[in-house]
Amino acid sequence: MDGTPDADRSLDVRISLSGDDPEDQLADLLEWINDDATLRDQTRPLIDEPQPGELSGGTLQALESAVASKELLVALISSAAGWLTARVTGRRVKIQVKRGDSEVSLEADAKQLVRADDVVDSILHRLDARDE
Repeated sequence: MDGTPDADRSLDVRISLSGDDPEDQLADLLEWINDDATLRDQTRPLIDEPQPGELSGGTLQALESAVASKELLVALISSAAGWLTARVTGRRVKIQVKRGDSEVSLEADAKQLVRADDVVDSILHRLDARDE
């Protein structure tokens, strides 16, 4: 495999944040991602179910995206890195990527995500190793 997802093996990506106020920060990140014409409408919020007795809806837990190409995964990670750099100091993002039954995850800060191509190559390599 050359590391490029095909139609039958798209990548399911989940992005979550640690630290203070992750729900508002995730909403801000979603807005940032949707400002990118390449990524617009590719990412959706993952909202948990309200607890019994709660009147409001659930809380925003993560962002999810189904990615059909390496290029879109690079764009998504680059966008997250840009958001981290522009808005948040010291925050880390958790990125989980699933392909079929294989899943890898990483936690990183903006500096570690700057070279999105390298991050994606590493993710795809780890997925390929798990598929063997």
